[in-house]
Amino acid sequence: MLWLTANDIHPPLYYALLHLWTVTLAGTGPLLARLFSLFSSVPALLLLALLAQTLFPQRPRLVLLATLLLVINPLHLFYSQEVRMYGLAMTITLASSLAFWRTFMSVGGRWRSWWLAYIVLATAALYTLYYCAFLLLAHLLWAIWYARRQWRALRVVLLTYLTIALLYTPWVVYTATNL
Repeated sequence: MLWLTANDIHPPLYYALLHLWTVTLAGTGPLLARLFSLFSSVPALLLLALLAQTLFPQRPRLVLLATLLLVINPLHLFYSQEVRMYGLAMTITLASSLAFWRTFMSVGGRWRSWWLAYIVLATAALYTLYYCAFLLLAHLLWAIWYARRQWRALRVVLLTYLTIALLYTPWVVYTATNL
């Protein structure tokens, strides 16, 4: 797998998971590869519904509408069948957005588990698609704005993104040496 990515600068997570998928199912046909993309993008529907429900708990019709719009979205349907990382990236970024929001809205000690989930999911998003960094930047800017008057919360935000950056550093070093 490392040899295959030696000449490729795309983030490796999708392709590593696709490789495991084809090895596990003992087949490399296009249908199996497309099924992996489909199965990795279907959870995005549930995650969008959960995120919308978290953001708008008093508006169940809005949750249903958001989910329905994703179900009939031609781009989502197209990328759910294409053997590329876009469906998986959408699923991971929706999961990271849900974990991000719940980190800030959790009461008591539950925020730590959401915080850890966010670190893992944000790092996975970066290892899936480079453009996920823009969403993480938006998360960072909102978190800084939200925690601007709370020094302890601001420290946690900065520690979070420092951890994500450290976890992503090996890939940055690897791609920098192969450009």
